[in-house]
Amino acid sequence: MVFAFFAGGGAVKFVKDYDAAGLKKTVPLFGSGFLTDGTLQAQGASAQGLFTTLHYADSLDIPKNNSFRKNFALTYKQNADVYAVQGYDAAQILAAGLNAVKGDMGKRDAMLAAMRKATVDSPRGKFTLSPAGNPVQDMYLREAKGENNEFRTVAVKALADPARGCKL
Repeated sequence: MVFAFFAGGGAVKFVKDYDAAGLKKTVPLFGSGFLTDGTLQAQGASAQGLFTTLHYADSLDIPKNNSFRKNFALTYKQNADVYAVQGYDAAQILAAGLNAVKGDMGKRDAMLAAMRKATVDSPRGKFTLSPAGNPVQDMYLREAKGENNEFRTVAVKALADPARGCKL
């Protein structure tokens, strides 16, 4: 097997070249979710059946994801992807901080403390932040089907980045 980490145009080229070289038929290709997120349409048939892991899956069947995807599609006339989810989640974390200080951004320490204590009700599933400020979240195994990264199973529950070496 091959595990690859690419995103954007590089992911499109790599997946198409991998398939064109005939490798997809004999050597399974796996990758981080960014290998197929936002790139499935451009990758076409070359991406179909690829397995990736990421903190979001298009078909995650939870109420928050179902309503988010419906509202996003109605508003923007396209499907939501991981980038839309991350923006939505960032806004929720910011709102938790701003609400805690009643909009007074001069209370920076209290705002940051509230943001770190927040539980985010996300389309990717509820998550919290680690002491280093990184999401403690589930990681999903997904399969590329059509233009979606379909949920297959939870690969890791509540994965926390240990943030070794990070200085706060």
